[in-house]
Amino acid sequence: MCLKELRDEFLYDCECRHLAKGSLRNYRASTRFLLEFLERKQITELEDVRPRHLRDLMKEKQDAGNTPRYINDLLKVWRTWFNYLVEEDYLEDRDNPAKKVKPLRQPRTIIDTFTAAEMKRMIQFYDGKDFLEVRNKTIIMLLFDTGMRCNEMILMEPEDIKPDYILVKHGKGGKERVVPKSPALSKQLIKYCALRDFCRERPDRAAPKYAGVQSRILAMLNAAPDKCMVSKELQRLVQEETGCFLRRSGWPFPTA
Repeated sequence: MCLKELRDEFLYDCECRHLAKGSLRNYRASTRFLLEFLERKQITELEDVRPRHLRDLMKEKQDAGNTPRYINDLLKVWRTWFNYLVEEDYLEDRDNPAKKVKPLRQPRTIIDTFTAAEMKRMIQFYDGKDFLEVRNKTIIMLLFDTGMRCNEMILMEPEDIKPDYILVKHGKGGKERVVPKSPALSKQLIKYCALRDFCRERPDRAAPKYAGVQSRILAMLNAAPDKCMVSKELQRLVQEETGCFLRRSGWPFPTA
């Protein structure tokens, strides 16, 4: 069987399974490297591929300065491809060339993490009352508290924030999961959402009055206990107090 046609079929199957875009790019690149290497060796048929060919390409990548981790990732993709060919009866399991190739030894690396003191300093760095300060502090607390990825946080929707947890809809591999959140994060999220919604409605000409409203909202939110931040009573209080303050500040009734 022609390797190029088998590669195209494998990639089409990956697309049909709705794999993540990053995974698809990785599969295309990794299988292309192998296909181009085999073509240089004048190997175009599946039956002619041997384990030594994969080892030779791994050695070539190693000599080019690639890390063992990168080379092992290539091998994982090649194994996935050949395992697919076994499942589709293009290849006998005993003839699977990737099955007999061992990964390279990887040096064990210990990733440095932030200390509790460093995390506290980062959270307290944004301690102002304007919208950007509140937003930036919320971002840092959200990442620290939940451990979610940056892309997952960016794709969050307001309805994903529940009283006791956050629903991550765009996880790795398109999977959904639930992550719990602390009372402190719940309070910070309520604070951020209140200011965000207010910012969307404020006229540009009312910037000085807007700063006063921010301070008023923050004062009410900061005074509330952590465990009460999602209560309807607090939401009603914020709405009523903010509306009254806007009217006293000269804002038109519909806007208030």
